Amino acid sequence: MAEYRIYDLNDPATIDTDDYLVIDSANYSEPKKISIADVLSTEVTDRQDMDTEIITAVGLEATGDFPVDETSIYGNSQVFATEGLSINLYNWVKILDGAISGIQLGQNQKTVVNLTSALILALNSTPLPVLSAPGVGYFVHLKEIVVKNNFNTTGYSCGENGIRFQFTGETDEIATIPQTVIESVASVIQKIIVKEHPIIANTSIEIIAPDSDPTTGDGTMAIFMEYTSEVDFSIPTVPAGSSCCVVPLTGTFVDGDLTASGNLEIVHNMNTLFVQLWIYDNTNTLQVTTFTSGDEGGANTLNEITTYIGAGITGTWRYFLIAKAV
Repeated sequence: MAEYRIYDLNDPATIDTDDYLVIDSANYSEPKKISIADVLSTEVTDRQDMDTEIITAVGLEATGDFPVDETSIYGNSQVFATEGLSINLYNWVKILDGAISGIQLGQNQKTVVNLTSALILALNSTPLPVLSAPGVGYFVHLKEIVVKNNFNTTGYSCGENGIRFQFTGETDEIATIPQTVIESVASVIQKIIVKEHPIIANTSIEIIAPDSDPTTGDGTMAIFMEYTSEVDFSIPTVPAGSSCCVVPLTGTFVDGDLTASGNLEIVHNMNTLFVQLWIYDNTNTLQVTTFTSGDEGGANTLNEITTYIGAGITGTWRYFLIAKAV
C-alpha cells in the first residue's frame, strides 16, 4: 500500500458521508483525516447562511418563494394567472415593468436635450436624435417645444430653413427652430410651434439643419420638449401588466368578412374580458349590438369577441372597440 500514490488508488463505487479524506500540513507531525460529513457540514452551513441573507434582502418567503399579496394591485395571484406567468420575483418585475409602461402611455412626459457647439455645427452632416422610438405599436406625439440659445462670444451662421424637427429618416417638418433664433447674438428663449405633420409609428424624432452645417458659432442650446407615447391605432398592443390602461381599436368590415352565421369576429389581442363595442353602418348610423367573449365557437375569450351583424350588409361598416386590461 505504501508504494501507491493517491491517484493510483481505486475509485469507490459510492461515496458515503462517513468516508474520510486525508489532510496534511507542514504544521502537522503526521497526516490527519477528516470525514466527508464534516467537510459538507461547513459548506452547507455557509451556503444556507448566504441563501438566508439573499432571501431576507429580496423580501422572499423563508422558503425562497415569492410572497404573493392578494391585496396588492400587481402582486396578487390573479395578475400572474392573467399574464400566463409563474409566480416568482422575475415575472413580478416583468409585470411591474409593463404597468409602468402603461402608466407612461398617454401621460405627458418632459425632457431637456442640451446641445454643445460641436453638435450644433454638425447638424446637417450628423442629425441628432432628441426623442427615442417608443416601441412597436406606439408613436411619439410631440406637443410642446421651447428652445434656449445660450450665446457665448460668436453667433452661428445658419441656412434660412433653420433647424428642423422630423421623424428620423423622414423629411416632413414637425417643427423648426427659426434662423433668427439660431443666429441671435444674445441669449434668447423661444417657444416653437409644432405643425401639422404625418405620424410615423415606432420612430425616433431627430433634429437636422436641412440646408448645411451651421458655422462660426460657439454657444450652446437647450431644447425642452413635452410629449406623450400613444398607441398606434392600427396595431393594438398591451404590455404585460398594463392594467391601468384603456386601449382603443378601430377597423372596418364588409359583408364578406362575416361568418356564415352573420357574425363578426374581432381579434383585439388585449388579454381582457373588459371590452366595450360600437358598430356604425355604411351610413354612419350607430347600431344596437351585443357581443360575446371569444370567437364564434367560444375559444380565445381574452383576446377576441363575436358580435351578430346579420348577413347581407351593404357597403363598408366600422367598429370601435375599447378594452381595459385587468
